[in-house]
Amino acid sequence: MQSESTVPAVTIKRVIRSSPHKIFSLWTRPELMARWMTPYPGQVKCIAEADVRVGGAFKLSMQSGESTCEIEGNYVAIEPPHLLVFTWCGGPTQNANTLVTLELRSANAGTELTLTHQRLPTPELRADHGIGWANMFEHLTAVAEEE
Repeated sequence: MQSESTVPAVTIKRVIRSSPHKIFSLWTRPELMARWMTPYPGQVKCIAEADVRVGGAFKLSMQSGESTCEIEGNYVAIEPPHLLVFTWCGGPTQNANTLVTLELRSANAGTELTLTHQRLPTPELRADHGIGWANMFEHLTAVAEEE
């Protein structure tokens, strides 16, 4: 059996010129999540539902052309505006119960985000999720830095 630290994971860090409060809202309010949450490049098409409380569930339906990705999960830890931990199941992870940790920290130029997606069952899924999360962070940055 592999220990949690040896299971493939994706980690992305980025500084966004926006407050931790605004970025936390973008991750937790369904109407704002729908504006940026998609792993696909280009136009954002997402339907989001979220019951943001520990044990609460979320569901995403993300589309690009003919491709659709359905994701659902449950919130594990919520400490506004600095920490959000949730499970991530569906899409290419299929039935794997993966775990996403988002840490937000004030930085000189705005907010430093660190996202770690753990429990990805294969190196291929780690690579695919690295690309997907990078696209999501591009969309997130565009929305977060709007005036």
